[in-house]
Amino acid sequence: MTIITETSTKNKQALDTSKVPRLVTITGIVAAGEKSKYRRYKELAYAKHLLVELNVLNTVGGRHRTRVCSDVRAYQADTISIRLSEDPENSHASLAGVATCGSPWSCPVCGTRIAVQRGKEIRHALRWMEENGYQAIMLTFTASHHAGMLLVEFKSQFKTAYRALTQSRAWRKVKKLLEVKHGIKAVEPTLGNNGWHYHFHVLMFIKVDVLKKLGNHELDNWREDARSAWLRELSKVGLRGIGKFALDFSFHGGVGENYLSKLGISSDDVTDAGHELSGAANKHGKGATIWTILRRSQAADQDGKDRWSQKYLEYVRAMQGDNWITWSHGLKKLVGVEDISDEQAASTDENALLDWLSITDEQYRAVRKLRAYADLLELAAASRSKTAVLAYLLELKAVCDAKYPDNETRLRQQYSWLHEKWLKLHKKTYHGSIPSKSELRAVDRLWSDVVEAKQNLVNVI
Repeated sequence: MTIITETSTKNKQALDTSKVPRLVTITGIVAAGEKSKYRRYKELAYAKHLLVELNVLNTVGGRHRTRVCSDVRAYQADTISIRLSEDPENSHASLAGVATCGSPWSCPVCGTRIAVQRGKEIRHALRWMEENGYQAIMLTFTASHHAGMLLVEFKSQFKTAYRALTQSRAWRKVKKLLEVKHGIKAVEPTLGNNGWHYHFHVLMFIKVDVLKKLGNHELDNWREDARSAWLRELSKVGLRGIGKFALDFSFHGGVGENYLSKLGISSDDVTDAGHELSGAANKHGKGATIWTILRRSQAADQDGKDRWSQKYLEYVRAMQGDNWITWSHGLKKLVGVEDISDEQAASTDENALLDWLSITDEQYRAVRKLRAYADLLELAAASRSKTAVLAYLLELKAVCDAKYPDNETRLRQQYSWLHEKWLKLHKKTYHGSIPSKSELRAVDRLWSDVVEAKQNLVNVI
């Protein structure tokens, strides 16, 4: 049973604003995977620090979505709340009602949930294919690389070569021979001693009867034809591959499990109720995943921190907007998998959790400003005490008010007032007669004030 000991509150007035204070000392055991989950939230807080510090933008020039992940109430959510597991011996806590970024590339919290959801979908497809007389084969497409290559350039060349291959006559001939109609493609960029290793893992589903008809000689010819075509397309874009390593084939019975392991998904991840705590973030291999890079940056000294943080940001900038896993047209419908977005997958929490404590927007402001998500959830799971959590939120608010004077309300009111004034002026100016130049200038000046007020508000939030 978890024990919680409340410390003295006599010194509440002398708050140390350099760090978030703790009202409680937690002892006892938090559920096994939960420590990993709370670590993800700490990593998210650090990722936000990097994204904000270097003002990383999205593909259309706005704020990168991970910068505000779990920061505000979700659309149509009435309130933000903490959910708690029913079983105190296996205590879990989670946030509900918060907007998630849904990025598999930059967010350790969303990325983990998405990975496990996609793993479940792929496992379902593998099971359906096996039951209906199909065998899965895995193709791994790679290209030679070196430490001086930028990920964004390597990715562009690689994708161009792959697109040309799949549209080529040689590839169509290969698919016709094997009667391939459906497949799943996963993108995997990792970082090693020789720089970025950007590559694809592709599952192809082939009828068992078709494979039995083909002899070893025909299969060998098929492999060589496909490999030659891939090497040819690589050379056209200025890349090269090393023989059989450029395009590897797997036919063995464990292809499905091997494919999932490439995504960082183990069999336990898609059956365990605590699946969201594992997934792609736990993958171990020769190359460092993005989450390994983020953790190394977080733990390194200043020189190492700069190096790893730059690698993290290079990855985020290069990969944002790309699909992680792509299914062939009609495959999901065929096998009975619901088509859900990454944002929906990131919001999925299938642990048996119950609404436990509602948090007001004012209380949550302190949580997001101080990025105290991990401590809040750890405290809720370990103490299972509303009194302790509310007391912690109270101290968070005191620290937040001291570090960040509440200009948000004033700026929000100023923005609303200016925007409403602009709407009235705009309607008056453009209603009826043709507006004069002075009237148009007045509208433009007021709109500039609206834009400035909105930016001031965004900076505070």
